[in-house]
Amino acid sequence: MDEIECKLLVGLHDIQIDTNLKKGVELDTNVFLTNDKGIIKELIPEKLIPVIGLNEYHNLLSLNAFVYATIKIPKKKFDERTVLTHFLELNALLCQAFWLIKDNSVKMELGHLIYRKDNYLNTHSNYLSSMYTTQLGDSKLTKFSSGEIQHIGDLQRFLFFISQNKTKQKYTKLVKEHNRVQRAFLFIQSARCATDIGIKVAEFCTAFECLFAVSTSELKHRLAEIISILLGKEKKEKLEIYKHIQKAYDLRSAVVHGDSIPSRYSKMEFQLLKETSNNCDEYLRQIFNDFISDENLLNTFIDYPKDELQDYFLGLLFKE
Repeated sequence: MDEIECKLLVGLHDIQIDTNLKKGVELDTNVFLTNDKGIIKELIPEKLIPVIGLNEYHNLLSLNAFVYATIKIPKKKFDERTVLTHFLELNALLCQAFWLIKDNSVKMELGHLIYRKDNYLNTHSNYLSSMYTTQLGDSKLTKFSSGEIQHIGDLQRFLFFISQNKTKQKYTKLVKEHNRVQRAFLFIQSARCATDIGIKVAEFCTAFECLFAVSTSELKHRLAEIISILLGKEKKEKLEIYKHIQKAYDLRSAVVHGDSIPSRYSKMEFQLLKETSNNCDEYLRQIFNDFISDENLLNTFIDYPKDELQDYFLGLLFKE
């Protein structure tokens, strides 16, 4: 079978890794995350630099990390746009996987495909925006250790698993075929793209609702209660989490109903606003990491209908 050899490459922004990864951390078969700039020079033949663009080539060399892949695709199934778009979509999930480690604004932009077809060397470039921001709505360089990113491929695969579109339509994933974990992840992605912290918190709160809402009555109290029970270890910590979620929902109420935020959130250079976003971000990260480490917990949230999930929550509340 005739096959086309492909080399794919995309740079990552706002990230720095503490050691030279050389060949890189393997994300999947023949797909690697690295910061060794010598690999860029190996991937891009000198005669293709003018085609890619000298500025773009130097931009790639200026970045602190990038993802590359070397794959073979049957000639009959090859479509340059489809191949590169799929690669970029996977790397958008990789940017989200870094969030599962800690707060950051790691993002990607322009990706490149280099391939040989009919004895001619070709290149195709495309752009897929993933403009994620930190919990404070800004962009900044975040440092990761090699130890922190050791299992980044596993995190990416988890997000790939929960982000699959189970329907044939592409209009919305907010349909019954997608479970509460999938829906929550959608709103987390939306929150991470927001630069306005008030909107970010509102999106985070919707993610909490996707996961924990089993009834519309006393929603703020019920969510604060179950999240504090699920995440808190000691009584003091549980009470602190309960109060934080209550404050987040007070802010959310103002935002989603088109009101200005209450004055207490804007005092002392918006200190409470910043703290509220930080708390929501941290709690959701903790919850999703719990899903990764506890398959039974994940399956409970995926499989249980509302009444059974409510019984599960009651069991946690009245656990001796």
